[in-house]
Amino acid sequence: MLSIDVPAISVQSDIYEVIDDLRNKRRRSEEVFIHLDNERRVTLDHSDFSKDDNSNTIDLCNNCVIFAPALYKFEKPKPGYKVTCGDCYGNDRQLAFGTSDGNILYLTIDAATEKVKCQNLETHILHTNQVKFVPPNNSSDINVQTARYLISSGMDYEMRFHDLNSGKIVCAAKNIKGMVSDIVFTSPSEFYTLCERNGVVQSWSFDDGICEEYPFEMSVLGLHEDDKIQTIAFSEVHGLIYGTLKGLFVNNKLVFEHGNITQISLGPNGSIGLRSDNSVILISSCFEPKAQFTFQQSVSQIILKTDRKLYVRTESTVYDITIDNGEQSAAIAVLSADCEFMTSEGKALFTLGKTIRVFN
Repeated sequence: MLSIDVPAISVQSDIYEVIDDLRNKRRRSEEVFIHLDNERRVTLDHSDFSKDDNSNTIDLCNNCVIFAPALYKFEKPKPGYKVTCGDCYGNDRQLAFGTSDGNILYLTIDAATEKVKCQNLETHILHTNQVKFVPPNNSSDINVQTARYLISSGMDYEMRFHDLNSGKIVCAAKNIKGMVSDIVFTSPSEFYTLCERNGVVQSWSFDDGICEEYPFEMSVLGLHEDDKIQTIAFSEVHGLIYGTLKGLFVNNKLVFEHGNITQISLGPNGSIGLRSDNSVILISSCFEPKAQFTFQQSVSQIILKTDRKLYVRTESTVYDITIDNGEQSAAIAVLSADCEFMTSEGKALFTLGKTIRVFN
């Protein structure tokens, strides 16, 4: 199994102004290399810039770090708030970010012009902790579909359904068994919710679409009180996956010896990414450990794209990690240095900090 210790890297957030300027003068897609000083801080010494087409790895010997190019970026319309959650849909053309002040930032992107339309969705609560787009009933081709509704949940144990055309709250579900920490759709009319702390999983369905009444059928999955579920995820191959204090259980048992599982991210071909509370990430394929990454900084979020590629967000830095075909090494790139939250669907990755950046 591949095992890598990823060093902590201190990056100035305003370094991107220099990097963007360099890319504008050259090819926009070109990668930019910047050297690190003895304290592993990124320096802006232009004489240290180099280009090596044969490597895009953090080189611990030569103190060189690569910054991967963003497709485009745009400023946050409200720079002061703290982002708490997010989701994207429609070939990455719809974005929603929940905030600590309760509002939801809803963005639509015109891919041709890179113009961004921004709208605030009010929730009338102090904190939004989960948002999720509702797939349209005819969502067979996500490239041409647009979600009309968005689910949000907060600290008041309610779920709200927002009409994205009007910006209004259409209806709300109030019979929730706790504060929702995850929402997973299994079809356009069926989804599951996971309640924080008590680990209650509820299933919901609506047959005729969302309406102003309460079209929900709700049931609670049978769980023992001892099984404190920390996260929930779904896979067409493996079905329902539970991350508990004891490890990962799904048909077979995969023992995880690096702390409690705090996040599960699923990729194709039965691949699973696990994040622990002591910043160790394990990539498993068909329940066989493939790679392990240990971070010096606290890991806040992971997104597993394939069985060989994942995104990792530490306290503020986003890493792009790709395991090579021989599984003997991994290429690591820095995507963002001021990220509060990241979300991904399809090919694109969105990181939100002082600016919103889009990577492909």
